Amino acid sequence: MMSNSIHLKTIVRYMRSQETNASNSRNPILSIRTTHHSNWVNSVLASQIIIMGKATDQRDFTADTQTSIEEENVDSIQIIFAAVSWKNSVGCAYYDTLNGSLYLMEDAQSMSGQEDFLSMSIFLHIGSDALRSLQIFDQEAHANLHSNKTKEGLSLYGILNECVTYSGRMLLKNWLIRPSTQLDIISARANAVQCFLDSENEHCAGRMRQYLKSTGNLARTTMIVSSGKGRVGEWRSVLNFMRAAVNICEESKSFIDSDLKIGLISRISNSDQHTSELNEQAKKIDLVIDWEESKINGGRVIVKSGIDDELDELRESYAGLESQLDHLARKLSAETPFLSAPDFSIVYFPQIGYLCRVPRNSDHQEAEEPFHDGWEFQFATDTHLHYKNEHMRDLDHYIGDLTTSITVREIEIVTALEAALAVISPILLNLASDMAELDCLLSLAKIAHLREWVRPVMVEENVIEIEGGRHPLVEACVESFIENDTYMVGGKGLSSKEDTKNQKDLTPEEDINMSIEEEEEETQEISKAHSMIVLTGANFSGKSVYLKQVAMIVILSQIGSYIPAKKAKIGIHDAIFTRVTSTESSSRNSSAFMMDLQQVSFMLRNCSRRSLLLLDEFGKGTDPIDGQAIFCSVVEHLIRRGIECPKTILSTHFHAVFSSGSMPVGLPIHYCHMSIILSTNAHQSNSNRSSTDLEPTYLYKLSPGLVTLSHALGCAALFGAPIHVRLRAQGVSEALSKHEMLELMDDGMSDDQAQELDRLEGVVRRFLMTDFEKENLEDERIGTEDQDEVMKHLKEVILQMDDGLMD
Repeated sequence: MMSNSIHLKTIVRYMRSQETNASNSRNPILSIRTTHHSNWVNSVLASQIIIMGKATDQRDFTADTQTSIEEENVDSIQIIFAAVSWKNSVGCAYYDTLNGSLYLMEDAQSMSGQEDFLSMSIFLHIGSDALRSLQIFDQEAHANLHSNKTKEGLSLYGILNECVTYSGRMLLKNWLIRPSTQLDIISARANAVQCFLDSENEHCAGRMRQYLKSTGNLARTTMIVSSGKGRVGEWRSVLNFMRAAVNICEESKSFIDSDLKIGLISRISNSDQHTSELNEQAKKIDLVIDWEESKINGGRVIVKSGIDDELDELRESYAGLESQLDHLARKLSAETPFLSAPDFSIVYFPQIGYLCRVPRNSDHQEAEEPFHDGWEFQFATDTHLHYKNEHMRDLDHYIGDLTTSITVREIEIVTALEAALAVISPILLNLASDMAELDCLLSLAKIAHLREWVRPVMVEENVIEIEGGRHPLVEACVESFIENDTYMVGGKGLSSKEDTKNQKDLTPEEDINMSIEEEEEETQEISKAHSMIVLTGANFSGKSVYLKQVAMIVILSQIGSYIPAKKAKIGIHDAIFTRVTSTESSSRNSSAFMMDLQQVSFMLRNCSRRSLLLLDEFGKGTDPIDGQAIFCSVVEHLIRRGIECPKTILSTHFHAVFSSGSMPVGLPIHYCHMSIILSTNAHQSNSNRSSTDLEPTYLYKLSPGLVTLSHALGCAALFGAPIHVRLRAQGVSEALSKHEMLELMDDGMSDDQAQELDRLEGVVRRFLMTDFEKENLEDERIGTEDQDEVMKHLKEVILQMDDGLMD
């Protein structure tokens, strides 16, 4: 042992899911103190987090052996649990809310030699904020008021989930939480989906889905059976799984396209040896268990007759026991006069044995009184007394407790069946894993067919090239969805300070215009794309949808799914960070803006050139000047990372930063906006129209260039904001834009408001001057026709308006 090595005590423990969240698992590790000779261990432990799943019980297993960790071989460190770097572990506690977990399939003692790191570099990191803001999952209350259960709402998981097994649904959740970054795994999944989508394989895939419906949750079932608690339902589930697995293995050989028969499909179709073992074990289970009798006996496993000679003999003895006891009772009654009572009998009770049952009468009311020499009182009921004598003891000795003997023998036979099942349990668990993956891939294939998705081209290059991309959730809620393109390349920031000197003499407006002209010519050339997109446009124009759309397409691509687009080429990403929505809660000691800063701070410290960053209107939660300053600083910081610049999409309403010079000139940024068309309100006359009556028509189409108006007043008009509110807002906006602050202190009416007041005053005066008696309208009773005449008079004489302007 080297002098600079340390010893750690290894503890393997089954824990409940409530005890295995991220913070509870990380804190014990951080409490470990090591010697100054191995300071590197402190940093390793401080940067790791332990994640566990649900467990079956609370047994603890402690290994007294010491684990040596040597400084020269850091990669050889092995910890019994899955180790996850702290950088990539934020949001892992989200497993708890999704009821997703890693199940321990075997006893802890069988885990020796299997301990290893779970490297998070093979997964795309998606934090809990990103999972929530991108609507990967959405748990909502059940419609039944008397149910405490939840159901999946409108989410990406809800769209993709066509799985027919519990294991498949759990695996699909894990894929969405941790998409793969390994190109071979992604390609194998996509190849399988493509194979299932082949029209020649359609019927074969449909039959496999039917077989999967009977597989059940094998991991849970085998755990119950191996613990000796299995009832007939668990054994039936195991048998159904075996039969379904055999049928699926045979069905997988029928796929036509042999070029794509790799990975999962190849493993399943090449399981001939396993299928023979499963067939043999399935026949044995079906031969041993009496399914009908087990169901009648409340689920207890009953062994069929003819399987075991000893069991059959015990059952035959028990079947003839009643007649033997009746014969013995008649014999004892004849030999002993005081036993000649008509209700005297010999009865058998499991675990108590054979007893003489004597009816209660006036001569024998008290059970404690001696009934006869050699008779020992056992217990009494309302109608009978029960005794044991020498004859009954002879029966206990020679015949014995038959039901207990039968039960013990059945347990021995079922235990042997459990032992045989344990031998093939690794095969079953491997097949269960393959069945879950098959269920997920069949679900992805079904969704791709129904929604007309396409297969993306996955490459190692750090690019996003999407043509005709769509949002998978929004397109499910609207009749038609406007497609948009995306072209981005990671690592295209400023390589040096000299990059800005060539455009030093340009104004901000000239720099942006030149960038727009170049982008219009080079939009289709991915080699000249940028790492950053700054998106502007009107409120409610689709900016947030576009941001989420790009991220969701990347996630779908890296789980091996088809995507909603015409075509796409997607590079491998290592993380997706978002600042889209702020989840406020009274339990969190943070303001909304502070949480925004925390999200942005985390992404800036942990992103790489292969990360995707989404920032939706960052900086709006504080003073506008401070918000613009922080926004510009974040943009410049990311761009100046050079080749380490991550792919970033930002949306903003800070239009002043582009015209005031707050943003440095010459930054390699793709400026875009969401197009709209402004239309006037046709119900207003030309004299009464104002800019507040310009209502936007949203095209939801991404176009190059910047816009400097958010058209908030038009959006307010579209959703029914009162006219006086919009007029006041327009006046304030114009005064602020012209820096005419004194006008804001003047509460006087505008010209339009003064004209409207004069018109209303004239209406009131004409009404007061009208002589209703002179107009013969003083009748005490006014019928329907007279009411119509009054209304007509008010319209024509008093208000002087057209009939169409008043009900």
